[in-house]
Amino acid sequence: MSLAILARIILTMILQSLGSQPHPIVTRITMFLVAITEPILGPLRDLLREPTRKIHPIFERLDFSPMAAILLIYLVQWALRRLLV
Repeated sequence: MSLAILARIILTMILQSLGSQPHPIVTRITMFLVAITEPILGPLRDLLREPTRKIHPIFERLDFSPMAAILLIYLVQWALRRLLV
């Protein structure tokens, strides 16, 4: 899942920098990545929106949900490894 989140971040940055109509395959890959990562990123984005707005209004434009999701995934993996060993 972490790799899918990282791929989504990279593809989003590439698509925004190109600015033109992307190739249909790239669009399909992006839609697939959004479909599998949004169930995790969406709720985290909603959870992080208010606290980041309180820090400074400029942070409202930044999306910290991918970073929080990757951290959460690693913490859950670490906890499960500790419990199973």
